[in-house]
Amino acid sequence: MKRLPLNKTRILLLFIDITIIAASFYIAFLIRFDNKVPESIQIIFFQQLLPLIVFVRGLAFISFGFYTGLWKYSSIQDITKIVYAVSISSLVFLFILVAMDRVKRLTLTDIPLTVLIIDFLLVGIMLSSTRLFWRIWFERNQRKLSINNGL
Repeated sequence: MKRLPLNKTRILLLFIDITIIAASFYIAFLIRFDNKVPESIQIIFFQQLLPLIVFVRGLAFISFGFYTGLWKYSSIQDITKIVYAVSISSLVFLFILVAMDRVKRLTLTDIPLTVLIIDFLLVGIMLSSTRLFWRIWFERNQRKLSINNGL
């Protein structure tokens, strides 16, 4: 794993990704339960699942080198890294859920598989969109600077 130098920009990008991870996971529950997530599942969600998914995905994103490059130069290669990292972290998360079910720490019937599928799609789309938006915004500002400078 590459060493991650800490600076304000990288911390901001990590915070944005963590926010996306948490939001997409919660939105997946809302979509699955039609905005009426049972209270028993909400308790499990906030106490066990949310910290776990943020940790697993955050570790996967750092391992795949999400924060070593610059978002303004995002490319198809970065989107491919997102797909791989989200896929692997989803499988690891599912494996952990099965293990937790085996030791009776959690019941898998509380978490429908569709939530994991919806989350997989949402987090992939949201992460890709932020990088695409960042690149478009940067290129548009660069174009404005070039026009203003007579280039």
